[in-house]
Amino acid sequence: MKIDTLGVPKFGVDDLIELIYQGKIDKMHQVLCDKNDDTAQFNQSVKDTEIGNLLKFYQALDVGQEEFDTALQSEWFMPNSYKNFDIEQYIESICPDNADAKTRIKEELDAFKSKNMITVLKFMHFLVSYMRENEMVWGVGRGSSVASYVLFLLGVHKVDSIQYGLDWREFIR
Repeated sequence: MKIDTLGVPKFGVDDLIELIYQGKIDKMHQVLCDKNDDTAQFNQSVKDTEIGNLLKFYQALDVGQEEFDTALQSEWFMPNSYKNFDIEQYIESICPDNADAKTRIKEELDAFKSKNMITVLKFMHFLVSYMRENEMVWGVGRGSSVASYVLFLLGVHKVDSIQYGLDWREFIR
């Protein structure tokens, strides 16, 4: 499998054969593959036998990474009240009144903005709010996300990264 510059996986014939050997033929309709004679023959066999699903073919997108990310983020379900929400002001309003915390959220928010990830924060706020309202349980924290104090304030995880001296740059890299 090859990954293009936008992070879209592209499966070759060998990858498809491996899926068949692993007994995952029912998953093959979910992959994007190179269009060549062998994959065209597979699709023709599916049409002829009416067994299985047709392969979808990889098509390179003529967009940059930022435009691609923005397009994907616009597809996330999130009520308009969250899409139009001033997440930066909200985070500042729930931040404890001490210099370390205020400096930390400013640095993190600047990094989120520079990586065009403010929509991600809005979505995380929506997701946490939804889980709380519906009494859903989620974990204490996982991986490098626990280094983010902003995510801690939003309730995404329960690890106070300032208290434990975690470097937020570990997460945002």
